[in-house]
Amino acid sequence: MNGINKIPVMIKKESQRLQMYKRDLENKGINSKFPIMYIEVTEDQNPLAEMTKIEMFLEKYLEHYATKYKQLLNDLNLEFINYGRTEMVYVLTDNDNVMTALSVKQPAVQVGSVFKEVQNLLELKEKDSRVVAPIDYFRIGNQELYAAPYISQARCVANFGTWGVYVPEPYYRFEEFTLKQASIINSCMVAKLVSLYNFQKQEGISNFTLDGGDFILLKGWEKLKLTRENIFKLLYLVAARDKLKCSFEEYLAMLKEEFLHAPLIQRSGIFNYKISPMQMDDIDKGIEFGKTIINNQKKLIKKNNH
Repeated sequence: MNGINKIPVMIKKESQRLQMYKRDLENKGINSKFPIMYIEVTEDQNPLAEMTKIEMFLEKYLEHYATKYKQLLNDLNLEFINYGRTEMVYVLTDNDNVMTALSVKQPAVQVGSVFKEVQNLLELKEKDSRVVAPIDYFRIGNQELYAAPYISQARCVANFGTWGVYVPEPYYRFEEFTLKQASIINSCMVAKLVSLYNFQKQEGISNFTLDGGDFILLKGWEKLKLTRENIFKLLYLVAARDKLKCSFEEYLAMLKEEFLHAPLIQRSGIFNYKISPMQMDDIDKGIEFGKTIINNQKKLIKKNNH
């Protein structure tokens, strides 16, 4: 119990650190020295004990990485940069300056969930190159992680009362979209989900959140002309927790229902976590853009087969 009593002190120190806004052009994310603040545990789990387990697990992964890629263990650097309800995110930098994002299972999440997401992302990557797919999976007992390429200082799309992105450098902060940016980007997130529907298996992506980091924009996105085509090319999906079996038309109807009424009403109840409401016009334009992408993909496949 003495360890638990230290948590408020740690949080206070972390709050003071954040207020200082350390300016670092290489900053990658939250970069907290106290990742325990962002840990998700069940009622019967001790946060400090679970954090200790995660740290020991990460040490084992570093040993695995050093052996696999012939690196010196002492040359590997690990930074905590972000978190979600499913995973905590770290960046591993090796002696060759190769950076890898490690998504480590939150203690409250059932073991096997990360492996399921690995399979989903790998499958979706075959359909769309703008899905960030795992390159390694590691598990010991009831702890697991997957490794994926680190996209330098990517901006996590989020909703913090208004739509915007989290920008890591020179300090981690939320930047609000203009109304036009929000409209275009929201429609592109909808289009991405629509375009990734699997017609062969009749499956759509479920258990996602549009306002908490499942989508990222590449750094510099705001410098391009604001069009759906440009934004879609720079919009990446980084999470795919689950899939839902249903017809394409049923999937579109559920997307409309959830995005229009969330978070007050979630009649289909399939899309998990937080989903901030969108404008119907943005939803409709996203669905139509997603259909256009699907049709273009079909034309390309047909052309390549001839």
